[in-house]
Amino acid sequence: MNTNYIPMLKKNSFSQIEPDNITKILRLFAIICVICAHVSSENSMLKMLYAQLGTYGVSIFLFLSGQYFRVEKYKTFTGLLKTKFIRIIFPSMIAGTLVYIYTILIGKIRISLINLALYLVGYKTYLYYSTVLVTCMLIVYYFHSKKWLLLFIASTIISVILTASGKLGTVINIFHITNYLNLFNWIGFFALGFLIKTYYYNEFLNIISNFRIVIIICFNIIFFLLLLLKVNYGYFSNLGLLMEIFGIVYFYSISSLKMFRSKILEKISRYTFQIYLYHMPTIGVVYTLIGKHSVILVFLVTLILFLFGFYFAKLVGLSKIFSLLTGLNTVEKNS
Repeated sequence: MNTNYIPMLKKNSFSQIEPDNITKILRLFAIICVICAHVSSENSMLKMLYAQLGTYGVSIFLFLSGQYFRVEKYKTFTGLLKTKFIRIIFPSMIAGTLVYIYTILIGKIRISLINLALYLVGYKTYLYYSTVLVTCMLIVYYFHSKKWLLLFIASTIISVILTASGKLGTVINIFHITNYLNLFNWIGFFALGFLIKTYYYNEFLNIISNFRIVIIICFNIIFFLLLLLKVNYGYFSNLGLLMEIFGIVYFYSISSLKMFRSKILEKISRYTFQIYLYHMPTIGVVYTLIGKHSVILVFLVTLILFLFGFYFAKLVGLSKIFSLLTGLNTVEKNS
């Protein structure tokens, strides 16, 4: 089992991009989808488009994180926990606290340490992703055989089906969590990424290389047909689960196209975690300024503000502290 070998796509591919470059572009698509999940529109069709695109972001990020999670990198469980606290949990806590203070200042919530704690772990907030991601890593660190990975994938399929049918509502309420914090709704995507990278990566890349045009065309037809028919789907729905899995393959295929071979885009992809952490207040600011939601503007404003902070910190000699506070070194391949 060789988890470090990353093959090139076949020579018959019209896009000679290395898999690592593909995943960098894929992260950009994923963060755009995440932003789509948190914006809306007065136009019903555009609102539905945002909602449906918003379905794919978290599953893609978890899939990629699973692909780049290297168990052998960590000698002990404590070492893994320490690393992920520094790189993911701590920056999420800083961002969450700042966003929480921002929501207090604009009068949306009242000060409460309990509410702050709930906010930071992702209870009814977008920060659930960090909690879920680190938990997936801690579990898969111990249980990463093929049988366990398949069991995790099966558990997510079952959990989403039960969630969609409303049969997990009582359990969710007993544990005082949300569907988003239900680990079983997510761990399958992380396990799928780990499984493919460890056991079937060559085969997966060959499918992308040989059938990407078919994949792209078929997905677009289904996606826009569902949109035109106003078929609603999202997280924790039977159709949503199928579309998320199909969407991972689709966005992988899109990311491998030659048109996205750009050093600038690859560099920007380094900051997707930071954009995720701070895009929520930016959505509010952009809406206040222009009176409507704009996915691209939210993406660009969040990126520009972060880069301004980074270069200012570098100018005054605080780049290391800035990186620590924002999780700047957090990229999937370092997982």
